[in-house]
Amino acid sequence: MKNKETKITINLEGQLTISRAEEINKQLQTVLPEINEIHLNIENADLIDVSFLQLVYYADLYFKKNNKKLIINAGNSPVLSETISKAGLENQLESLTKL
Repeated sequence: MKNKETKITINLEGQLTISRAEEINKQLQTVLPEINEIHLNIENADLIDVSFLQLVYYADLYFKKNNKKLIINAGNSPVLSETISKAGLENQLESLTKL
């Protein structure tokens, strides 16, 4: 992954919760410095909690600061938007609500 034009897709499914936060964070930390564009495919997520939103939010901030791109694909699944809404974070996580 030494090519700075690299784009990758990370497929995350199942429960994207605090119990997997360390695993997901390691996946993101491994690729963040080496790529320009990351696609997070979460359309098969069954459950998302606030810890996942925090990871994605800070990854998005890192990408914007470094002129990189984070794209989230939630497909037709309402799980992400429901979690954002239930947490009352619609305004704080506006980049995630534009899906």
